[in-house]
Parts: sequence; C-alpha cells; structure tokens
Amino acid sequence: QLERSTDVLTDGAGLRLIITRATAVSVDLYGTPTTLRTQARTVGDMLKEKNITLGQDGRVSVDLSAPITSGMQLRVWREGKQTINVEEAVAYETEQVKDADREVGYKEVQTAGQNGKRTVTYEVEIQNGAEVARTEIASIVTQAAVKQVEIIGAKPKALAYTGGGSKT
Repeated sequence: QLERSTDVLTDGAGLRLIITRATAVSVDLYGTPTTLRTQARTVGDMLKEKNITLGQDGRVSVDLSAPITSGMQLRVWREGKQTINVEEAVAYETEQVKDADREVGYKEVQTAGQNGKRTVTYEVEIQNGAEVARTEIASIVTQAAVKQVEIIGAKPKALAYTGGGSKT
C-alpha cells in the first residue's frame, strides 16, 4: 500500500510503502497437507480467495466465519463416497537356489531384490471427516519388483574320522 508521507522529518518527502504480510495457514486439503498464505480476514474469505469451493458435501473443520490467525490449522474434506489414487510399494519375492558345491550354512545374495510400485485407486467413504470404508477399485503396477536370488549351500559338512574302532 502506498500513501503520502505525513511526517516529513522521519519519513522524508514523498510516498511511504506499507507492507502487510500474508498469514500462513496449514490446511489439509482433501487429504493433501499444504500451507496457504492469505490476507483474508476469515476462513470463508480465504477459501474464496484461493478458489476452493466446498460444494454440497464439502466440510471445513472450523466455522467459515472464524478469523484467520497465524499458525492456524484446518481441514477441508468431502462427505460421502469419493475416489483417491495412492502409490504403494510392491514387495519383492525371494528365490533360494541350492548349490551342492557349497556347504550347508553358506548363503550369498546373487541378485538383490528391489521393491516395485503400484498405483491403486480406492473408493473411500467419509463420514464426519473420518474414513469409514475403503474398497480397492483398480491397481496398475508402475514399476515391477525385482526378485531377490539367494544361493544356499546344500553340501553336507564332512564328518571328521576319529579312528575309534578295535580289531580284536
């Protein structure tokens, strides 16, 4: 905001620049945590400023007329059924290969395993801001898991001969 200086001795002649900093608000927006900065006075005004429309089933954890305060935390969610996409890890398998040339107890990782990734679409039912049901609708493997191959010793350990017998 620019305004004319009223105190020539301290501000000098000309214009004075006044900066009003935005207030940071922590928002869990439909399951995604984010920090929004706003100069709005109320939660409802901030939602309008950020073009967040609640719709018929939309809810906010505080009243829309609540004043914005520094460090404020609020949650925005939608009641009822909705779909979400989640990236999940796919565990790798382990294959053990027995080697008759190696003694029992020997173990070597020939190929290290690596987890894969899949994107899962869930239908989630929300009531009073809490998830009450989750059903998997679809799943797509985006990165295949790498199988771990281990070499395992299968050769029996040699028995030591102690020579304990008699010839009588």
